[in-house]
Amino acid sequence: MSDKILNEKANALFEIKKYDEAIELYKQAIKKNPNNADYYYNCGNALFEIKKYDEAIELYKLAIEKNPNNAGYYNNCGEALYEIKKYYEAIEFYKQAIEKKPNYADYYNNYGNALYEIKKYDEAIEFYKQAIEKKPNYADYYNNYGNALYEIKKYDEAIELYKQAIDLDPLEEDYRNKLYKSIDNLIKQKNNMICM
Repeated sequence: MSDKILNEKANALFEIKKYDEAIELYKQAIKKNPNNADYYYNCGNALFEIKKYDEAIELYKLAIEKNPNNAGYYNNCGEALYEIKKYYEAIEFYKQAIEKKPNYADYYNNYGNALYEIKKYDEAIEFYKQAIEKKPNYADYYNNYGNALYEIKKYDEAIELYKQAIDLDPLEEDYRNKLYKSIDNLIKQKNNMICM
């Protein structure tokens, strides 16, 4: 069987969430054609899905070696690093993804999420703003932006962001819970100011 057919079969297995079987076929495709970066990337994605992040990172890095111009390879490597809480390393890969594909909103959001995790909320906010600018109809970006504002106690602004997230995705209960929590904290904050 050719490497292309092995990859196509693996992709079909991936789509129906048979990740272990997909991984075996991706590995066979890699053996037949070790120069195809997509095979490493695809195998990395399957490993990511079964939470084998260290192995996924290795394969993403091999994909990058084979094709250093693909932004998706950098982003997904960043995502795997993020999952194992290596936020500073993840940031380096997100930077590369953005450099390669500067108009892709998810990369800015992912970068913002890593900054958020290392408590660089003001910097995270700037990346969330850029994600929203590039893709204004995606609720999670507003939610993440609201989370960063919440952490720096800008509850009134966080409330507005959560409202926008709810407008875009009214069924997401988490957005409502964060909205109510922000309102509650804003009231407490204003009461403390009155008492002073």
